[in-house]
Amino acid sequence: MKVVITGAAGFIGKALAHRVQAAGWETILVTRPGHNGPWGKAEVLPAALADYKTLGKRTGGCDCFVHLAWAGTRGKLRADPDLQAKNKLYSTQGVESMLQAGCRRIVIAGSQAEYGPQQGQITEKTVCRPNTAYGNAKFQFFQEASELCARYGAACRELRVFSLFGPGDAEDTLITSTLRNMRENAPCQFTQGNQRWDYLYISDAAEALFRSCIEGCSDGCYNIASGISRPLREYIEKMADITGTKSPLLFGALSSASPLPNLWTDISKARQELGWEPKVPFETGIQAILKAWGPQKPSDSCH
Repeated sequence: MKVVITGAAGFIGKALAHRVQAAGWETILVTRPGHNGPWGKAEVLPAALADYKTLGKRTGGCDCFVHLAWAGTRGKLRADPDLQAKNKLYSTQGVESMLQAGCRRIVIAGSQAEYGPQQGQITEKTVCRPNTAYGNAKFQFFQEASELCARYGAACRELRVFSLFGPGDAEDTLITSTLRNMRENAPCQFTQGNQRWDYLYISDAAEALFRSCIEGCSDGCYNIASGISRPLREYIEKMADITGTKSPLLFGALSSASPLPNLWTDISKARQELGWEPKVPFETGIQAILKAWGPQKPSDSCH
């Protein structure tokens, strides 16, 4: 089995690279120039997104192409229409290049942002109404990739990833930043925390991507989440219990100018088609992050 993975230096990419190498697959990891390993026995191919139009010529054919690379996935860059339009263009060029090289299966990382604000349970049949440039570009890319795969007679699957967490995640996520404040017993500010949320551990997401490369599942999109929806406040309170923090939890200290999303996700399609089941409970995942950080230094708790 030969697989090509873009965005291999990212949060999801590293986890998937570990999983496919553990399975003994021939692996080509595409990274932005300047990213270093360790990468095990995998071949590393530096390439900028803008150069993906020739990617297939550089990698040769493969059994599966997993496209994770995307610029501007966080913060204000998600609202940059020019950047997101370039993401879509370069990603589409990359998919076509790989199809021209003979790839027979395309797996792409989508996002819950494609659905836009939703109040009810989100299934793959929920009408997408993205309200950000990022979500809109992701949705349009999936449509274009699907059309290309149909033209070339290849399979196309999009895994719409919801909120992931785990060791190595970005510093500005709610979980990472809150845990660091809790370790320092610093005040933690939040909205009221009443919105429903769904967190999935990173290794479970990597397993879903892995299975989408090998299972004889249907084409189309798949929701990838834990399937457990709770008020965000409950996750925060659980983190406080695990850390034993003395941090004041200031719910309602922050407000939002736009409606807060509610993530209530149906993952039955992924369970049935991929034979996939999330395995890591939220509490276990939080403990894994803290373990990865190592023992708390005395200075960490002093102000």
